Amino acid sequence: MNATLLFVDDDSMVLNALERTFFEAEFTTFFTQSAIDAYDILEKNTVDLVVSDIRMLPVSGADFLREVKKRYPNTIRIVLSAYGDRNMMVKVICEGLAQVYILKPWDNQKLISQISHLISMHRNLMEIQKTIGTGIAYHLPVLPSLYTKMLVMIEEGKSLKEIAAIIETDPATTANILKLANSSFFGLTISTVHQALVYLGVTSVKDIVLVSELFAETADTENHDLRHQINNHMVYTSKLLHGLHQHLLASRIPEEFSVAGLLADIGRLFLLEYNPDKYRSALTRYIDGQEIPLAELERMQLGFSHTQLGALILDWWNLPVSLVEASLYHHDHPFKTEILTEQLIKLIYIADRYAWSSIEAIGPVTIEEDILSGFSITRDQLDEIVHSITSRSDFVLNQLNS
Repeated sequence: MNATLLFVDDDSMVLNALERTFFEAEFTTFFTQSAIDAYDILEKNTVDLVVSDIRMLPVSGADFLREVKKRYPNTIRIVLSAYGDRNMMVKVICEGLAQVYILKPWDNQKLISQISHLISMHRNLMEIQKTIGTGIAYHLPVLPSLYTKMLVMIEEGKSLKEIAAIIETDPATTANILKLANSSFFGLTISTVHQALVYLGVTSVKDIVLVSELFAETADTENHDLRHQINNHMVYTSKLLHGLHQHLLASRIPEEFSVAGLLADIGRLFLLEYNPDKYRSALTRYIDGQEIPLAELERMQLGFSHTQLGALILDWWNLPVSLVEASLYHHDHPFKTEILTEQLIKLIYIADRYAWSSIEAIGPVTIEEDILSGFSITRDQLDEIVHSITSRSDFVLNQLNS
């Protein structure tokens, strides 16, 4: 693959190991122990991807990546760190300093594979942007205002009480946070946004703020019925995903993936906003026949699909690569993800299939045998699990848009 990589780490032994790892890989590579030297390399060369340690002196990895993001927004940024510090990981992801956080020691082949995948996906997104063209590509939606304010406060190191005070200026978002925080998914009794921040963590609350604002800002009267249907589909997918993760993997979904199911179909909302007539036409044809996949019908009608547009928007918003992958690949069985775990993308796929059956009344649900066998369950057992999750009292679809 013809691409240029820059590795920055103040530990010479780490750099030597990375140089050995990528010696025969098909990349042009630069290695430096100094962020100052890295700036010089970036100025003189077109670098596709930067891999940086996070704890360096005299310029920290966070400060270095923040500057790279500002000067070279199209350069992919990866953190490669020996520290599994949760607070640092949240800071990196919340600020959008890096698209991926990888822990040392790394697996050589996996690291090469992940980097190749990231570059390939990034180029794919650039091609998607060209395909979409000026009609929408130059008018991609900006991040909602309250969510943006929250990101700034996180970057500035504001206290949880200060962040809570900003969120509480929006009654609808506050209500949504408390509704979800008190659902049985979290098993807590929460009465304030500050408590939600303490018990759920900044990342989870940040995700709820994003989704609450997103649904509110894209609402319109003319297409209220279809928008409400899409919203319910997204919420259903997300809630079922969380339940399936608990049942089939015996654990809560990791924080960094908490809204992967919710945002996987975000492109549908924006396709409806961009060209409601053509989108309705594609959707109606899919619901009536189902002989051609929805994404293909969308490409026939509009020239691009909701999966492509959603991935482009999530990437434009600098959200984690796992969320971009969820949008771009969740319909594409067999799946192509490298960063998002294979089990999680399969669960998103399952949840999305059941959402179509329940919300849009498309059925019966079909799940490929290799996916079922991967979780060691039969189709009847999966149906029972889905029924048990969706029958719970907290499985309410209008929590985020009522």
